Amino acid sequence: MESSPPGSPLPGPPQPVSGSRSRGPLVVLLVTLVGLALAALVVVRFVLPGLATPERVAADFTVSSYEGDAATVCALAAPELLEPAFESLGVEDCSGLVAAAEEDSTLLPDNGPAADVEVLEVTMDGDTRTVRVSDPGGSPGVWVEVGLARVDGDWLVTSYSG
Repeated sequence: MESSPPGSPLPGPPQPVSGSRSRGPLVVLLVTLVGLALAALVVVRFVLPGLATPERVAADFTVSSYEGDAATVCALAAPELLEPAFESLGVEDCSGLVAAAEEDSTLLPDNGPAADVEVLEVTMDGDTRTVRVSDPGGSPGVWVEVGLARVDGDWLVTSYSG
């Protein structure tokens, strides 16, 4: 190791060249942002659509109707299916429908736990679907038909034969 003569200043770190900065943090930030954008794209494209497919909505609506779950039935129903019920009960919204169903158990009777509901057939026509599902009561050879339409991006029930 070479030593400096006594009394001379110690050499310091090299001086940065004017105008140059480390690009490492910027590159890390850009890579992170691109990674987050790709992850969000995967979630929106592949995960979210699978959560509320017409088949899933039809099965959930059928089970909820069978089990007397007015809140879920109301949440999955399209306005065109709900409005006649609101009018006949003299209520304005789902909270009124749920309250009416709690007061009068014949409006949406609880038939106990539903059997496993299976999707039997799906007919597609643009933004509408007709889904046939197995009977929630478990009767063999019996099915329920559920009509759905895409409303503001969500699949909602427009008709129900159960």
